[in-house]
Amino acid sequence: MIKSDKLYELYWQSSQKFDYFMTGLSIAVFVYSIQSLDLNRYSSYLFLVPIAWIFLLISVIAGIIRIELSVTLTKGDAVIETMQSAKAKIDIAKIEKQKMDDLNKEITDFKEKQLGYIKYASWAYRVNQIALLAGISLLGFLKILNI
Repeated sequence: MIKSDKLYELYWQSSQKFDYFMTGLSIAVFVYSIQSLDLNRYSSYLFLVPIAWIFLLISVIAGIIRIELSVTLTKGDAVIETMQSAKAKIDIAKIEKQKMDDLNKEITDFKEKQLGYIKYASWAYRVNQIALLAGISLLGFLKILNI
């Protein structure tokens, strides 16, 4: 394994850990805000609480989707690598051109699927971050308004 492969592996592992952390943080803030809600204390602007909960719930769901897509991408990368190494080992003289074209098409289709997953994972990451910040901001704004 060359140095850039090791760096990419470290990046991928830290990215996954960060996804777990942010999803866990979203869950913790969501549960804590539900547990600590005191209706007597917040008499005005109480409508902000359900909106904040919706944002936090969206953040949790987006985080779970992001984690699921990360696992799918890792599995897909392994499948593509296996298919390409199998293609390299095939004796071209012993295989029909049609079978080789089919294998090339299958690899290309799989790579296109992976690109789609990457787009969805990027979208889920953005939604997770924005919804978490919006939910926490609304809860903080509620506290400031009721001081």
